[in-house]
Amino acid sequence: MSTRDFPLQNACGCCAGVAARSPVVIQNRPGLSAIAYRIGNHSDVLASLLARLSSKQYKALARLRTRDSDDFTIALLDAFSGMADVLSFYQERIANESYLRTAGERFSLQEMARLIAYRLNPGVAAETWLAFTV
Repeated sequence: MSTRDFPLQNACGCCAGVAARSPVVIQNRPGLSAIAYRIGNHSDVLASLLARLSSKQYKALARLRTRDSDDFTIALLDAFSGMADVLSFYQERIANESYLRTAGERFSLQEMARLIAYRLNPGVAAETWLAFTV
């Protein structure tokens, strides 16, 4: 028998949306100009929260059967996933400013240099003599 003889386990689509999609596993290889640090975006967090509502681990939530977006509970989960998206975005920005290779702000570099008692020198202006022929 081949694998074609058996239908896929989720061929009917009834198991869609029952697996958590966040937090995302983050793997950064060395030498990147920016690191990934987000646990997920709005849609991933919301899908994970909705999937957890259907989980058998939380029996107290079994009576909540609606998934309509105008329901108060679902709206609260939507607001929470929006907050998680914003917080994870700014956490990623802070994480990028914490490393020498990925820092983009001069102040971040100055504070990292201060940890080893180094003070940045002020910038030196260029000087030259110019001659114009009119």
